[in-house]
Amino acid sequence: MRAIRDTLAELRINHDELRKDRDEWRWWAERLLAEQQRGALWRWRRRAASALNAVTASFCGLISDDRNKLADRKRSGMGRVKTSTNSAAERSVH
Repeated sequence: MRAIRDTLAELRINHDELRKDRDEWRWWAERLLAEQQRGALWRWRRRAASALNAVTASFCGLISDDRNKLADRKRSGMGRVKTSTNSAAERSVH
């Protein structure tokens, strides 16, 4: 009797796992079908948008790093660099 109960318990577990697998495969199939119906242009636009987002994020990171460096230079008093193009008023201040 115990062996039958164990076998039934295993069948329930296997059945639940099979149901989860089926649901996952169904989700993937529905997703692929929806993408196919949207067409190739939609897929390329989505890929281009994600690539552009990555480039934009990288560019924004570079800009914020430069802003932080500039702010640090201003705080430390090195904000102005003397060059020959400074006006006479600026040269008299330094």
